[in-house]
Amino acid sequence: MINEHMNRIAKPQHMLLLAATHCVALIMPSPVCAQPAVPSAMRAQVTVENWDKGGAVSHWAYLHTSEVSPTAIIRRGRSIVDLPQQLRPEIGALKLSPPGEPEQTLEQFVNNGAVDGCIVLHAGKIVFEKYPTIHPDDLHLAMSVGKAFVATAVALLEDEGKINLEKPVEYYLPELKGSGWQGVRLRDVADMRSGMEGEETGNDAYRNPAHKEFQYEAILGWQPRTAPNLPDAVRRGDLLGFLATLKRVRNPGETWAYTGINAAVLGEVISRVTG
Repeated sequence: MINEHMNRIAKPQHMLLLAATHCVALIMPSPVCAQPAVPSAMRAQVTVENWDKGGAVSHWAYLHTSEVSPTAIIRRGRSIVDLPQQLRPEIGALKLSPPGEPEQTLEQFVNNGAVDGCIVLHAGKIVFEKYPTIHPDDLHLAMSVGKAFVATAVALLEDEGKINLEKPVEYYLPELKGSGWQGVRLRDVADMRSGMEGEETGNDAYRNPAHKEFQYEAILGWQPRTAPNLPDAVRRGDLLGFLATLKRVRNPGETWAYTGINAAVLGEVISRVTG
């Protein structure tokens, strides 16, 4: 799943790396380390057009998300589980060799001013943890880390027999019957193999109002709904209405393509199943 999130680095803002036996999460606000402005003055600079463009504005917005975007509190159902810490210095010494850039260690990369926080989990333990520009208990926008929670919720519901991944999307969301989603298995949606348009292959997905990802983000309040040529469903903030307009561009299950809209469909299914 590592390559799944690499396209977001170019934006740039954050990166999430996941593997089967360990998890690495990096939260990156900007390629430039800027001095924070006075909070009240910074808030006046933040708009729906610039909050995610990088620099000091994005750094502030990522730490004050509820002041920028619609948010909701999801309360935990059980007590917090403390993760034991067993730090391994050799992880920070791992060498990184990005194409066209000088070699550096993970520790150097994390401390270069472009990363807000980094945590590495292995076998249920924290083995590397750094917060060079924020406090450990700061509330930082998680971005696509949220997809891991969506996938976990789907897995739990499947285990409880409340979701069948072999069922087509319209079985749970009848509003999408007759749309491009009809006949697409939930398994293919969860695997990013739905075959639907909206693939995020570069910055165009987040800058071009004609791109389906931009339109989806406009529904969320992350992009301006005043942008030109947006579908009526987007201007209304109608997610299901928007999903019903999407076209199928390849056969489901055929090709992996990172498309955030897939997670939106899963989120709607979770909401429908759990009430």
